[in-house]
Amino acid sequence: EDSMPEKKNYHSYLSGPLCNVFKCTGAPGKVLRVHAAARMDPEVGSDIVETMKSILEAAFPRTVLGLGGVVLVKKGKVMIHVMHDFTVKPIRSQKFIDSEWLRMKEADTPFTNYTVFVTHPPAELDLRPSHTHGFNDKVAGHYHYDTTPLRVE
Repeated sequence: EDSMPEKKNYHSYLSGPLCNVFKCTGAPGKVLRVHAAARMDPEVGSDIVETMKSILEAAFPRTVLGLGGVVLVKKGKVMIHVMHDFTVKPIRSQKFIDSEWLRMKEADTPFTNYTVFVTHPPAELDLRPSHTHGFNDKVAGHYHYDTTPLRVE
């Protein structure tokens, strides 16, 4: 079905085989607050998460850093996906993933995301470099990038 994914309350502690988790104590502490708008340079990247990750990798070239938190996209539109159930067809190409398995949709803002990323992830830990999920009042899914670079905030 090609309809927008719907947002439902999820009353379970179960997750699928892929899960990025940000752990904290919940105690007050220092906060990194970033405000960015109007992505002007396509060389910088197409989303705020990868842009922040790239900046930290350049600033700390030999340091593994993990960062997690909330990214609010206030204006513009974002591209998200929701996976169908796990495919019974073999995954043999990125084209199959993008065109047959994932449901890519453009979503309105405001769109609240929960993200985690690691700079220079150690290979032996098999970490995903970044992962971001988000929602608005109508839909939820995996955040990819913004689609309105001059209006995004």
